[in-house]
Amino acid sequence: MKKIPIISREYKVMLEPQKFADVADVADAVTEFWVDLCFFVHGNSREAVAAAPLRLTDEREIVFLDSPDHELRLAHGYVLRRRQTCGSKTAEYTLKLRDLDRYVAAGADINAAKKIEYVPKFEEDLILLPVGAGPSLMQHSRFSHSGTACVRSSRKIPADVAAAAQIFPGLKNLDWSEKKRKKIPLCAVNDFRPFERVYRGAEFVFGDKKGERVKAEVAVIVWTDGKTGPPLAAEFSFRYGDKRERYPAAAAQMAKDFFAAIGQLSAWVRPSAPTKTAIAYGARNN
Repeated sequence: MKKIPIISREYKVMLEPQKFADVADVADAVTEFWVDLCFFVHGNSREAVAAAPLRLTDEREIVFLDSPDHELRLAHGYVLRRRQTCGSKTAEYTLKLRDLDRYVAAGADINAAKKIEYVPKFEEDLILLPVGAGPSLMQHSRFSHSGTACVRSSRKIPADVAAAAQIFPGLKNLDWSEKKRKKIPLCAVNDFRPFERVYRGAEFVFGDKKGERVKAEVAVIVWTDGKTGPPLAAEFSFRYGDKRERYPAAAAQMAKDFFAAIGQLSAWVRPSAPTKTAIAYGARNN
């Protein structure tokens, strides 16, 4: 198998959702978090926030699709997600396999059907996990192989595996519990339909010397129960990428050290909290 390059490295950590419920507006909470983080990084949060504020860039409706017994994820490790930006005439379907083993993830068939516009991605997701019973945190990697297909929003949401395979033909090759895929229904996982807001606009720079620096895009994602409901999940991330997988060691080390240190923002950061996907599948965020 031809080695697929890791085109981006994304560092992700979950945040305390209650912090986003204690203010009148989600954007205000995002600003508060950004002020605290910039103070932690720069020591002068007002100047840093003024120079690079986080602004709302996307509002999207999310739904995860799976069989009633969640066979797609539990038996095969895949996640199928539909995402539509508010007011858009198109919808994005993403089929993703995430695994601790790089080559298992790389082997996933995430290709879209012919004539369907799609974007394949092979990424490294970096998360923080506790070390022992103490407060120390350690960086861990997972590998994510995904394909995102863009279709008209008027297209019916796939009601069964056969319909989903018209978008992602690789679903036909999975060893389903039933012989006929059309008999395997797909439904909204746990009837969970979060409303997603994405805030971007700032960058971190890792690496001191010319030729060793990388720019990492910052994002805060907040899920709420509908557009006006309470927060369900919040995530902070930053990512940098290279199509040829050329990542300077000095920049990676600096990013690693910073990522481990942000655990000190204990009022905001919750490394042990379930991921957004896990919450969609029923994990409790409390």
